[in-house]
Amino acid sequence: MSLQETLEIIRCSPAPANEESAKFKIIAPILKSLGWDMFGPQVLLEYSVGDKKAGGRVDIALRGSESVVALIEA
Repeated sequence: MSLQETLEIIRCSPAPANEESAKFKIIAPILKSLGWDMFGPQVLLEYSVGDKKAGGRVDIALRGSESVVALIEA
């Protein structure tokens, strides 16, 4: 399915009730349309960022061939 088709389906759907729903009803389909496998090794869930003592995390990190290329916060 194309990105445009995916976005149209999302636009016509009810808003997700919470962050977890948003990850799987909005973010996951968009990433799939862009060629990312949500369950593959390049998609990292609850990825640590920043100072380890502060315990910073981002919802999703996308790893390229050499490093993380995008961070997504739902």
